Amino acid sequence: MQRQASLRGALIVLFIVILILSFGILAYEAPPHLPILLSAIVVALYAALIKIPFDTLEKQIVSSVSYGVIPILILLMIGILIGLWLLGGTVQTITYYGLQVLSPTFF
Repeated sequence: MQRQASLRGALIVLFIVILILSFGILAYEAPPHLPILLSAIVVALYAALIKIPFDTLEKQIVSSVSYGVIPILILLMIGILIGLWLLGGTVQTITYYGLQVLSPTFF
């Protein structure tokens, strides 16, 4: 039978996750991948402890990640556009002509 997480248990897990992320990134200067993975393992262990079925957990993970996909794709498209502008010389051209217009005598 599936139990619901208690407030106390959820706060303890949240505190552990914050500790893992803080010490991993700030104290040990590790890349964030490992602390995030360790945090996910802690949360998954807590979910297994309170007997949440894996399919329910998987559905919640997919629904949570789906909210962040659109902004990530927008940022990816902006990065691609800026990269193409750099390769095509657009940024350099705008900089050159902008510096011609904004000479020190302009001010």
